[in-house]
Amino acid sequence: MTKTRIWFPRRLAMGTENSTGALGRVAIAAGVVFGLIPGASFFTDYAPPHFPAIALLTTLGALWAVWTGWHSPPDPEVPFRRAGRLIIVGLVLSTIYVFAYQTTTFLSPAGERFQIGFAMEPWSLTERAREFVATHPDVSSPALLALSMKCYVPDEPDMHIVWTTWSIWVAGLFLVFTFCATFLTWAYAFGAAARATHQSKIVQELVERENSS
Repeated sequence: MTKTRIWFPRRLAMGTENSTGALGRVAIAAGVVFGLIPGASFFTDYAPPHFPAIALLTTLGALWAVWTGWHSPPDPEVPFRRAGRLIIVGLVLSTIYVFAYQTTTFLSPAGERFQIGFAMEPWSLTERAREFVATHPDVSSPALLALSMKCYVPDEPDMHIVWTTWSIWVAGLFLVFTFCATFLTWAYAFGAAARATHQSKIVQELVERENSS
């Protein structure tokens, strides 16, 4: 009995383009929707506060990543391998971003989000802030420290009173990088998953045709 291989001729595969399964369409739609999330976050509290406009730019990049993932040929033997690995990477990046977002930003009483340094790390604080923490052991969180040292004054907020300029910028750039990397990875993974689903459907039909002939 001849064993049917996963590989199939490109021309024959193109002839079955119209038989794409519903699962593939769902995956590509999910990728497009996920690609629009960064743009939506521009109008919420989840974009990097140092450069919120990156959310809109990331949406363009995410849509491009979906398109690229769709047009990237999957592994003929294990078509979902690439998408699976990218989903794992996306989960890791998402976890890192959420943690960094919570520890390197400050939410004011008025609901405004500000970029700060690396939480309560001494090397991230100014000398004045380190002295304040040393004499006020009850101040144990960035929010409490910012309010205690009057970083937040309506119309005149200044996080540089507590955190050094370089640490604020490094933390901000790290947030921007992880934000972009997270959504681009997820978008590409959905595109790759849609392509793998599409190819698997074609292969299944080819095998059924060969077995029925």
